[in-house]
Amino acid sequence: MITKGITLTSLAGILICCSIFANAQTTRFQQVELLDARTWDFSKRLPLSGTWSFVENKLVAPQTIENENLTTSIFPSIWNERRPDGKGIGYATYALNVVIPDSLGTLALEIPSLNTSYSLWVNGDMIASAGAVGTEKEKTIPQWVHKTVSFTSTSDTIKIVLQIANFHHNKGGGGRNAIYLGTQERIKSHFTWAIGSNISEAIILFLEGIIFLFVYRRMDKSVILYFSLLCMTWSIRSIFSNLYPLILVFPNFNWEWQVKIEYITLYLTVIWAALFFTRLFKESSNALVSYLPVVVNVIFVIFTLLTPAIVFSRWISIYLGVAALVILYAVVLIIRALITDREGSWFLMSTIWIGVLLFGYDIVAYQSSFSYNIVFLNIGYVLIFMLTTIALLFHLGIFKTKTKEKDFLTYKDLYQSDKR
Repeated sequence: MITKGITLTSLAGILICCSIFANAQTTRFQQVELLDARTWDFSKRLPLSGTWSFVENKLVAPQTIENENLTTSIFPSIWNERRPDGKGIGYATYALNVVIPDSLGTLALEIPSLNTSYSLWVNGDMIASAGAVGTEKEKTIPQWVHKTVSFTSTSDTIKIVLQIANFHHNKGGGGRNAIYLGTQERIKSHFTWAIGSNISEAIILFLEGIIFLFVYRRMDKSVILYFSLLCMTWSIRSIFSNLYPLILVFPNFNWEWQVKIEYITLYLTVIWAALFFTRLFKESSNALVSYLPVVVNVIFVIFTLLTPAIVFSRWISIYLGVAALVILYAVVLIIRALITDREGSWFLMSTIWIGVLLFGYDIVAYQSSFSYNIVFLNIGYVLIFMLTTIALLFHLGIFKTKTKEKDFLTYKDLYQSDKR
C-alpha cells in the first residue's frame, strides 16, 4: 500500500511538472497575432484594427518579441479603459503579423497620432516614430503627428512591432484611430485628400473670419464680431487637432503648447458661440443662462494655461457637458425663432442637425472599426459655418425673403450700431 501510494504520488508529480513545462513552452514560443489579408482588396486601405499581441510595462525589441509572455489587446484602444485603476500612464509593446498577397509592390502605412509617443518597426527595421519612447517621464518626449511611411516587403508576411509610451497626457495608448496598410499610391492619395481638406477648412474659415472682421469695423455690430472670432478660432483649431497639419510643417513645435492650443480653442469656440447666439436672439435670450457657459469656459482657459497637460486633460468631459448645454440652449432659441417665423432660422436649425449628425458619426467611428472619413467631417464643418453665415445675413437684413416684410431689421440698420 505504501509503495502504491508513493507511485501514485510520483506519477502525479511528474504530470504536474510536465504540465508546467508544457505551459512554459507554450508561453515562451507563443506566436504573434496573425491577420490574413490575402483576400483583401488593396484598392482600399486595410485597417490594422482588432486583436494585437501585447506586452504591458515593457519595451520589447522586434527580434525578441516572440520569446515574450504575450497577451492580447484590442488596438486601437485607450489604456485607461482596460486598466482597473483607469490610468493611462506607462509603456507597452504591440505586435501583429500581416499576411499579404504577392506582387503588391511598394507598400505604405498611414499612422495616426498615438498617445503620446511611439516607435514602429516593420520586419525588424524601424520605419516610423513620433517623439521618443522611454520607460520614465524624463526619457520620454511626446509628439502628436499624423504621417505616412513607405516600405518594401520581400516576404508575404509583414511583421509589425509597435512601442508606445505615455507620461504626459491623462489618456495613454493607441488612441482611437487605426493604423492603415495599403499600396503606396492608395495611402498617399488618401493622406493628400485628408490633409488637403483639413488645410482647406482652415483657410476658408480664417478668410471668412477676416472678411466679417472688416464688416464689423464698418457696421459695428457685436454679433458680427463674435461670428468672426468663432470662424477664426475654429480655423486655428483645425490645424491643431485631428491630423495636426501644423506639425508636419513644424515638427519641433512644443507639444505642451500644441495641446494647450487644441483645448483652449475648444473652450473659446463655446464662448464665441454662446455670445453669438445671445446677440443673434437678444430679444428671447436669458442673460444668466447665456453668460454662464462663458464664465465656465473662461475658467477652463485659465486652468489650461496654468497647468500641464497631464492635469488639464482629465477634465475634457466637463467641457463636453458644457458644450452640450450650449447646443441645447441654441436649439431652444432657434425653435422660438421658428415659431415666430423669423427669417434665417431654418438655416440655423440645419446647422444644429448637421452638427448632431457629425458628432454621431464621430462617436460611431470611435466605437467601431469602419473607416473614419476626415474629409467628410471637414466638409461638414465648413457647411455648418456657411449655413450660419446665411442665417447671419438674414439677421442683418442683407438677405430678405420676398413673401413678407422684415420687422426686426432694415437695410438702414446695417449702418447703425446695436446696443451692447
